[in-house]
Amino acid sequence: HSKIEYNKEKKSLYFINDTDLKDGDYDYLFGRSVVIEKSRNSTGLGLAIIKEYLTKIKARGKIYVKDKNFILEIDL
Repeated sequence: HSKIEYNKEKKSLYFINDTDLKDGDYDYLFGRSVVIEKSRNSTGLGLAIIKEYLTKIKARGKIYVKDKNFILEIDL
């Protein structure tokens, strides 16, 4: 299950997906070639590209898991 939310007061955009990962900070996934599931056919570049773009537009991103939700939060 996936959803996208926007919080006008915080000016934050949230991309939320279900996960079985433990609650915590997963910002390390912004690193190049970092993947959690090695069995998936992935280069791990997607989140690194997002992080680079966020830096260019002077926005900030966070990745974390809370209550079985994998969340990419972008503060605009």
